[in-house]
Amino acid sequence: GTSQNMTVTGLSPSTTYYFAMKTADEVPNWSTLSNSPSGATSADGVPTLGSLGQFLIDGTTAIPVGGPTTQASVIIKATLSDPDLDQVLLEVEVRPVGTSFTNAATTTGTLVASGSTVLLTVPVAADNQYHWQARALDSYGAPSAWTSFGTNPESQADFVRDTTEPGSMITTTGFLSASTYPGMIQGTASDGATGSGIASVSIAI
Repeated sequence: GTSQNMTVTGLSPSTTYYFAMKTADEVPNWSTLSNSPSGATSADGVPTLGSLGQFLIDGTTAIPVGGPTTQASVIIKATLSDPDLDQVLLEVEVRPVGTSFTNAATTTGTLVASGSTVLLTVPVAADNQYHWQARALDSYGAPSAWTSFGTNPESQADFVRDTTEPGSMITTTGFLSASTYPGMIQGTASDGATGSGIASVSIAI
């Protein structure tokens, strides 16, 4: 006559299950199969993501919105949570600026515990400007909404991969005499259509 309880784990959301039991005494004599009541699990909760960031490959040096990198990959960082405490993973879609999002991941992470901060390595081709979005996906396939990084328009870069050396040319030199200072050196510097801009100019004499 003693009541006993059992917890059944690993059930899928939004699913009806039927339960039955048999008992045995110490001989053992087994009972017939019991009645078979049913119960339905609740719907799967929607995961969330937050604290989106983009970093150099060291995972700690942030790339500002529109900022450059010379590295072949960037690190996308996010915090993933699930209301049912299901495991979750990060999906990222990275496209060149001017290419619309298709809501299809270009890089997918692995399942981690709810509440984890994830660092996902995303490869990118050289000398292009990129924008990106991300979403969370739980272990049952329930997705969050896609979230675009940054508050800048999608027509502007979230980051730039710049591996092209800038160009320079001296166009004018002028001195008061053959050995007199001051003089003047005039030139131009350029960094191409996808360049990150000229940071400094060095002149050697």
